Amino acid sequence: MPEVSVIIPTCARPVQLEGLLAGLCRTLERRFPAEVLVVDTGRQTVVRDLCAESRFRGLNIRYIPCFSRTLHAGRHLGARLSAGDVLLFADDDIVPSATWVAAVHDAFRDPELALGGGECLPKYEAEPPPWVDTLWKENEHGNLLFAFSLIRRSGGARAISPFYVFGCNYAVRKSVLMKSGGFHPDGLPAEHMRFRGDGESSVSAYVQDEGLKCMHIPDAGVWHCVPPARMTFEYIYRRYFMQAVSDSYTKVRRKGCADWVPRYTRMLDGIGKIWPRSRALPWGPAVRHLPQSLQSVIALGCRDGAIFHQREVRRDSRLLQWILRNDYWDVGLPGEKVNHPA
Repeated sequence: MPEVSVIIPTCARPVQLEGLLAGLCRTLERRFPAEVLVVDTGRQTVVRDLCAESRFRGLNIRYIPCFSRTLHAGRHLGARLSAGDVLLFADDDIVPSATWVAAVHDAFRDPELALGGGECLPKYEAEPPPWVDTLWKENEHGNLLFAFSLIRRSGGARAISPFYVFGCNYAVRKSVLMKSGGFHPDGLPAEHMRFRGDGESSVSAYVQDEGLKCMHIPDAGVWHCVPPARMTFEYIYRRYFMQAVSDSYTKVRRKGCADWVPRYTRMLDGIGKIWPRSRALPWGPAVRHLPQSLQSVIALGCRDGAIFHQREVRRDSRLLQWILRNDYWDVGLPGEKVNHPA
């Protein structure tokens, strides 16, 4: 039985996926017992054919179509079908270091290790504008650029906060994932933003609450691709808008009710009538009229995301029921069943 299962949810990004699989060919030269599960939430023929190409046959790839476009459904389907004791989740737009899988394999020889991850370094696809460097923030867990899911760390293996292991490079013991209740909603289409949750933070919170071991794995680094479209104020606004939705979801779920939402939302509603009512694109025209200051853009995204989610919870009791679900193992979106094999 493979000890490590590499799980790659992907949706309509075959070019990026091809780069990841090519990198995995180099990573697995030592022939560690690992399987690669490509979970295709876009169900594209081009992705299926890519996984079947002869140059990737040595990877032990399993192509798995997923009947939901949500990230958490892809992660759960991969986890359910995996054979490994350790699950190594990756975004489809990373490039792994040559020691990525081997380092995870070796680190999890420690039976007490529950969660771990390495660096996530930038692979800029164009020269970044000067303001990108100002987004890096340093703390005791590393040097972080949140908007692009990047983290730099120096030194050897050491204990870290579970919340500083990012979903694009996320190694978790399978038994821990199952006990945690799994991932919360993430990676949803924009028109379904109201159903967004806090993703892998649910698993990280379980690891922290149970006092389980979480480590930085020095040689398990990856490069995370940053295309030009992400190096814009519009993207920064949307990224912080989505994070505010996730933060609001966490707060509502923690309290178990939405009693705090009406009071806060009424206060924010008094700010003005600029918020779009359409749910098709939750950020509406606001993204086309952004301030010139980066910090103002971030603040606006955080404010608008919080207002949006809190208002939606107040308006629709079904959204509150969605937030308070025990788990999301068998659903992508409300009413969308994801059938997992037994």
